Amino acid sequence: MLIVFSLASVLIDMVNNVPVFIKGSLAVTMFILYDPLLTAFTGGTLGHKIMGLTVKQFDSPHQNISVVSAFLRFAVKGTLGWLSFLTVTSSKNKRAIHDTLSGSIVLR
Repeated sequence: MLIVFSLASVLIDMVNNVPVFIKGSLAVTMFILYDPLLTAFTGGTLGHKIMGLTVKQFDSPHQNISVVSAFLRFAVKGTLGWLSFLTVTSSKNKRAIHDTLSGSIVLR
């Protein structure tokens, strides 16, 4: 992720007179889109891949979650932070709150 952000920063700097607002907006947009889009289209982020994890639909574990579900998952995870993960140990299927609400499950 750091490499992608760094590369985007270098490319933007190669273009003259890019307003700071545009640079900041692009960085925020990349940050917001990173997790949901990779999760929806590839089954997880680079961190998931490195750890050997994949995010799939709970009811259909061979399919990735939808983009809408991925954004919901990201929003709940971002809002609740680590509190969402506290439910993993007490959940029957070992799912965090953000997985339960988005209809997803993390598989090894």
